[in-house]
Amino acid sequence: MRRRLLPPFLICLLSLALALPPAVAQAPIQEWIDAAVKAGGGVVTIPPGVHELPAGLRLDAVKKLAIRGMERERCILRLAPGAKPPLIHIRGAADTVEIANLVLEPGSSTKISADSPAILCAPGDEVPKSTEGPIDITLRDCIFHDWPGDAILFQDTRDAGVERCSFRDIGGTAVVIAAGSKAVTVSGCWITRAAAAIQARDAAICELLGNEIRQCTEGILISGTTALKQPERPTGHKIVANSLTGIPKLALQVTATAAPAWITDNQIQGTQEIAGQGHQLRDNVSD
Repeated sequence: MRRRLLPPFLICLLSLALALPPAVAQAPIQEWIDAAVKAGGGVVTIPPGVHELPAGLRLDAVKKLAIRGMERERCILRLAPGAKPPLIHIRGAADTVEIANLVLEPGSSTKISADSPAILCAPGDEVPKSTEGPIDITLRDCIFHDWPGDAILFQDTRDAGVERCSFRDIGGTAVVIAAGSKAVTVSGCWITRAAAAIQARDAAICELLGNEIRQCTEGILISGTTALKQPERPTGHKIVANSLTGIPKLALQVTATAAPAWITDNQIQGTQEIAGQGHQLRDNVSD
């Protein structure tokens, strides 16, 4: 994944950060984001507390922006009653964005449908089809829990990473890599009690590395589509050093329409379905 340094510009680190009580806070996070974007990028620091968002955060075509919680387990974002998901929407030609050290949860009084992700990273309806979607997006050290739908959904996104994030009690899939996404890495994550852990659908050269997946209904699901012509088919997925335990349905599935995958050094407890040709399987341990 491409790395570019953010400028040493720090905004929105308020004096109330350390004094903020754990009660619900109404910090103007969207205003802080808009100010950073206007200034050409920078770091928006979220103070500890439970921050109820009157609307999901919108990152429209932002450049060189980081949103970081001061303390991983104490910086909580949730939707206020009546607010519509996603919690964070990264849209358009966004480039070099980092989301880190945050807890993302639905809020006890907010109704969220099963098809609404917590974080959506996609071009957006207003972007011309010829325009590429977000690039160089990193989600790091975040906690997702009790979300009714998918936790993270990438569409037409490239050079992205989900690193050391924790997912538990997810109604949908923890990480979905879909619809033309390319070079997305999911590494060092803990995924517990999700309908599915990771799905790659019509995506290219994704890497799933060293993830701990437990008690999910399904594990890692890789698929392509026969509707794509050969030059457009997904290629080069790597599934390496993952642990999948307590999976009652499919622990690992690679469909016949998916491109060949490199599958090595995984510990897999559950049913496997590896279809198609050209897959490289080596040193996997199956129970």
